[in-house]
Formats: sequence, C-alpha cells, structure tokens
Amino acid sequence: MKKFLILFAVALIGMSACDVNPKDEFIIYNDTELCSIVDGKIITDNGLTYEIVENNTEANLAEYNRAIIVCDILKLNEDGSYQINLKSITKIQIKDYTDASTLPEGVIPTGYPVSPQSIWFSGGYLNVGFSFYLKVNSSTVHNIDIIAKRPSEDGEVLTLYLRHSAEGEPEGKIDYDQYTLVGSYISFKADDLFPTNSTTDIEVKWNWFSNPDSPESSDIIEFSEPGSIVRKN
Repeated sequence: MKKFLILFAVALIGMSACDVNPKDEFIIYNDTELCSIVDGKIITDNGLTYEIVENNTEANLAEYNRAIIVCDILKLNEDGSYQINLKSITKIQIKDYTDASTLPEGVIPTGYPVSPQSIWFSGGYLNVGFSFYLKVNSSTVHNIDIIAKRPSEDGEVLTLYLRHSAEGEPEGKIDYDQYTLVGSYISFKADDLFPTNSTTDIEVKWNWFSNPDSPESSDIIEFSEPGSIVRKN
C-alpha cells in the first residue's frame, strides 16, 4: 500500500500552490486554504486574516467554524489582512479525539476500512485527510474518529488509531457496482497530545484492504506507519 504523508506544521494546501496573475489585477487567484472562522473573520492555518469583499457563494459564515476555501486574493490591507473574493467554501468537521484509556477494557474497535492520506498539525488542530468506500445513494452517516493511546513505557510512541464507522452498511468486501471511493478532511482537538514548539513521534494504525488494487476480493487487515508531528505554535 502506498504510504501516506505526514506533514510538518504546515497546511496541506496554501498560498504556495497558487498562481500570480500576470495582469496584476489581483495578488493571487485560486488560493486554497484550510482555515478557521473566528468572530466572522477567516483565519488561515498560516496565520493570515482574510476579509471577504466579494462573495460568489451563498455561505453564511456564522454557520462555519472550520473550512476549506478557494478564493482570489485581491488586495493587502494596511493592517496586514487581505481582501478576497470567496469562490467556494466547504465545511470541515471538528471533533474531540478518544483517549484509549476510556474504552471498556482498553479494547480498540476495528471499524470499517478507512485510508489516511495525510496527517499534520496546523491551526490548533490535528488534521487528517482520508478516503473510504461509500455506498452509492446511501443515507448512512459515516463517522471518522481518532483513538489516541499514550505511551506507557520508555521507548513507546503515541499511537493514533484512525477509525471509520458506517452502521447499517456491509463491513466486508467491496462491490464496485455499489460503492465509490470518496475522500475528505477532519480536524481534531488535540492540544494536549502535541505541545507547542515540539516534535512528537507517532504511529498511525488503520484498517484497509490487504490488496488495495482489488478490494472486492481481498481481506481487511491492519496497516501501520510511523512518523512525526511537528507543532510550531
């Protein structure tokens, strides 16, 4: 299975991936940012403040706490904030992680297959990009969780179990005629797991298909990948 990425204290998406308009009509176009909405203001995970002066969406910012946005950056304000044209906004769920010590007898649930694509800390959150198979036209609510097992002995690292629950749908092999692969992001409140200005060694574990190229004919097994999370602020 292709290894996923662990990113270090920067957003998976951001201004570095944007383009400068040669006509100088605006600073950057199609800027994609992971951000938080605080008191009606957009605060990117890179610490920038965006002021919406043009809005091509029907979104009400009061309904958002965390989101991925696409925008054109039009002008730098004197106070250091940026005027933007908001082109799209997608809500990102914020959740608490589960401490493994709170589970009955410390048993980690297996759950439905889910594949981590990226894990990093930014904006005050542990962010996870993930994918899983969704049944076509399904109304089942899918939940993504992180179960954290803290090290109990010297030499152990923080273990993060990525879990996916989809009650009411099969948890076995995938029929391509009934399922489609989808992906998204989620942010977890994890201040206590990753102290400011620190590097934390981790091991991520998840359940996926033993043969990812043929999920319709393979078993579900546990995968594991070591890495580090860097938090600067």
